[in-house]
Amino acid sequence: MIGVLMFKNFKLDSNHDYDAPIPSSAVPSKPAPYKTAFLNASDIPAFLALQNKVWKALPDDKKHHLKKRTAEDLQHHLDERMPLIGVKDSKGKLVAQCLLAFPKNEDAVKNLQGYPIIRDTLSVTAVVQSLCTDPEHAGKGLSGEILDVAKYVAANTGHVQIVAKVADDNKGSQKSFTKNDFEIASNGYDPAKKYPVSYFRHSIFGCGASQSVVARTLEMA
Repeated sequence: MIGVLMFKNFKLDSNHDYDAPIPSSAVPSKPAPYKTAFLNASDIPAFLALQNKVWKALPDDKKHHLKKRTAEDLQHHLDERMPLIGVKDSKGKLVAQCLLAFPKNEDAVKNLQGYPIIRDTLSVTAVVQSLCTDPEHAGKGLSGEILDVAKYVAANTGHVQIVAKVADDNKGSQKSFTKNDFEIASNGYDPAKKYPVSYFRHSIFGCGASQSVVARTLEMA
């Protein structure tokens, strides 16, 4: 259910550095024994390793479900003060991850053709990209955990909506976004590979026409 989110006592520093612990209240249904964390440059090898594991596990006709990032992509993302969000297991192994991109950094965020973003909303929109979970940890609610943090960060960095592009034949991912309060905003085709996609959107400070508004206060643990 989409809710109006009211956040207290959480601020990023003036440079938008994401090195502070994530408040446990930012992930209301956090599954044990996992820990959500902001990733830094030292996590890039683990990010690439998980990305490759997930990509290799996809059938040949489903490889387009995950866009592969390079180490340079990830470092540039961090350099532009945009977060990498991850979930680690009890041994510290990265088992789920995503990029949270801010399109107002036009030099840092590419391939936004087709997204339901207009000039008036560009500076207040965040984009979830390259969301994936280790197949060995599927079904644990880790995507929802990451999306909770993405909403939390977006709200505290001046953003009012989050969008994501999902292939129409990626039913699992579409179901996950729907379960986590995203609605289909528009449909289209990937501008490069031309497969059909749906663009999902979550309104941070509003709700869908058919859904009630629920106030939820998230405080520092």
